[in-house]
Amino acid sequence: LGGAVGGLLGAWMTSGQFKPVPQILMELPPAEQQRLFNEAAAIIRHLEWTDAVQL
Repeated sequence: LGGAVGGLLGAWMTSGQFKPVPQILMELPPAEQQRLFNEAAAIIRHLEWTDAVQL
């Protein structure tokens, strides 16, 4: 019961303050979008997966 009440209270207190991640990404300036892409691509490029389960 406490978790449900806390969750509802938290949702009510933060309503309207958060944006979905895709919206935040689309609002970034083009230079920041490119920088984010480059950094994410560099991280992914250096990951070593041995099989599909690790994906």
